[in-house]
Amino acid sequence: MRIIFISAYRLISGYGGGIFLSRAYFEAIRTIFKSKKIILIGSEEDEKICDGTLDIEYVSIKKANIIKKIRLVLFNKAIDRMSPETENWLKKYLNKDDMVIINGAPIGRLSKLVYDLNNKNIIVIHHNIEKDFFKDNYFKNINFLFRKKIEKIIESNQIIGYKYASINIFLTERDMNKCRELYGESKGQSVVAPVFLPPDLSSCPEMQDIDFRIRRNILITGSLNIHQMKEPFMRFIREELPIIRNELSNIKIILAGYRPDKILKLFCKRNEIELIDNPISMDEIFKIADIYISITEGGSGKKIKIIEALKWGLPIIAHRSSLIGYEEILNKNLIFQYENIKEIRNSLHKLIEKEKISKNERQEIQEYFKKTYAFESGTLKFENMFHFIYNKL
Repeated sequence: MRIIFISAYRLISGYGGGIFLSRAYFEAIRTIFKSKKIILIGSEEDEKICDGTLDIEYVSIKKANIIKKIRLVLFNKAIDRMSPETENWLKKYLNKDDMVIINGAPIGRLSKLVYDLNNKNIIVIHHNIEKDFFKDNYFKNINFLFRKKIEKIIESNQIIGYKYASINIFLTERDMNKCRELYGESKGQSVVAPVFLPPDLSSCPEMQDIDFRIRRNILITGSLNIHQMKEPFMRFIREELPIIRNELSNIKIILAGYRPDKILKLFCKRNEIELIDNPISMDEIFKIADIYISITEGGSGKKIKIIEALKWGLPIIAHRSSLIGYEEILNKNLIFQYENIKEIRNSLHKLIEKEKISKNERQEIQEYFKKTYAFESGTLKFENMFHFIYNKL
């Protein structure tokens, strides 16, 4: 049996939860199935993941030019670059006993082709409920009819993936139940997978005490071009930050992430927010942070940025949407949940009243990260899940 991993997400190039988790799952599969032949079908930018390795056969999919993008939307019912190269490869080379892992519901349409080619060993990884994710975050300012067409393509791909997969993997129980509620029962089984970081991001850094009498750096990170991140951030800055600055001196807000638009850049400048756009590495940014705020509202999936903050042993203030899938940490020390942005101020007061967070307290958070979300512990849980999957395929 060969393992064929087809990825809608890039594995290396870029920053973000989908990229981190895709790389974590791919590396875990390499670890679990080290005796098997692995074929990776994915973006040409990720070819370096195969550097110096003999266990991976790489099938590179080039970026789509404008003509191909239009053709894909109009005729192939796709918004990704994977067609028609992936379909052609599968028709030519797929074996009946191969395990086919489709990483990302936006390319779920491939599961029907695999099924029709008489291969029933199909696993689809659903990073989000795509209908909700794209509706909440993209296409806000484009033509209504075109937006509806894109939304229909996205949802159709997820439905096909869900219906034809032998195993559907979700990141949270909420997503698994929502998919069943929206689309009924699938042909196969549904499971919730562990979420963890890839090996290159799993080492815990050294740290010191946080002394709020000296410094109060508040870090907010995320994809800065999506609505569920940008809108609540700007609302927080407009409505709450002036009050917080009046009540708490020395407050510094640092916003770091990818693809901020001109409006957000100007907004940060006017409100004296330090904006770090398209950072090469997040390590130096987390190193100077004293408090982490996850301000994302809505959306599905599981917010990987919470795991990054845990790795750094930071106190966390997070919207309840960001903590879906993290229910076990809600009562832990230094973790605060809020329903509306006014409650962020209360949590900040509680933290800063402590004056100092010790190195030991931060290390307790790190120990929880190691046991739960680091690559080694995550891979063990992932392997246990695959034992269940083997019995179902």
